[in-house]
Amino acid sequence: RWQLEDDTVSRLLDRLMAAGQPLSQYAGRRPIRGLLSGLNTAYYLDTRTRNRLVGEDPSCEPLVKKFFRGRDIKRWASAWSGEWHIVIASSQNVVWPWSDAPDDSTAEAIFASCYPTNRGHLKTFEEPLRKRGDKGKFWWELRQCDYYDAFDGPKIVVQCIAYYCNFCIDTAGHFLNNMVLFLPTDDLYVLAVLNSRISWWLINQTFSPRKDGGRSVEVQRLLALPIPAAGEPLRNEIESLAKRLIQLAQASLADSVEQSDLEIRLNLLVQQAFGLTPEEVGVLERSLPPRDPIARLEVGVPQELLP
Repeated sequence: RWQLEDDTVSRLLDRLMAAGQPLSQYAGRRPIRGLLSGLNTAYYLDTRTRNRLVGEDPSCEPLVKKFFRGRDIKRWASAWSGEWHIVIASSQNVVWPWSDAPDDSTAEAIFASCYPTNRGHLKTFEEPLRKRGDKGKFWWELRQCDYYDAFDGPKIVVQCIAYYCNFCIDTAGHFLNNMVLFLPTDDLYVLAVLNSRISWWLINQTFSPRKDGGRSVEVQRLLALPIPAAGEPLRNEIESLAKRLIQLAQASLADSVEQSDLEIRLNLLVQQAFGLTPEEVGVLERSLPPRDPIARLEVGVPQELLP
């Protein structure tokens, strides 16, 4: 624990951490870290470069993926910033035409015949690519990774350093860099709980501190975050509000009056799912961390919406 607080805070922390199930049990899958390329300048492309490579050789298109960096991750939904990632999985994970070549020269010749523009682009970085510790069987491949297919599916995404609660959903199959963790699920109830005031409070109480008040989002601590049980009506209502908040974020309406209203309502429902008493709500509000996701919205919100 990363606080020197009074006993009421400690008791609330113990009670909340024991509520429901840990994320590790609830989700059934571990969070996964994004790709570590070993040489970002070789594998990261802007849209202009990507279009040139694909225009010269359309066969290379499946190997160039839209992706998010850590700085792209926003609350509820993230907007793609126009960046691409060349993704050539290691021959230890994917069978390529060159995978069983007897030597590097033969394998590279096959690679060049299959994907000439990708090979031409990466060839300019051959020396540093060969020197990487993080590489696949051949110098142009990414490191061994058993979950390349997980990037294509829906996922809850979070930056590895959190300065506020900014979990989001990605259903478009973006690839991610190594400053991002993701949970392979599209469970909007889990997303709502993770984006709640309670989770931000727990993150600040239990995650390792970073400079400027940030928190290090580490797999083991993330797995321990509690997901409370909720009856079907409550769960459905929470999911419905989360779905609308995602739509507003995707439409760049994250600072709208409707968004503020929904965030406040959702916070009350998550508190209900955790079974917070009025006394516990008071303890929580007296010990709020910086950049609480709800506090700034409560100013000017009608009284009937407040706890």
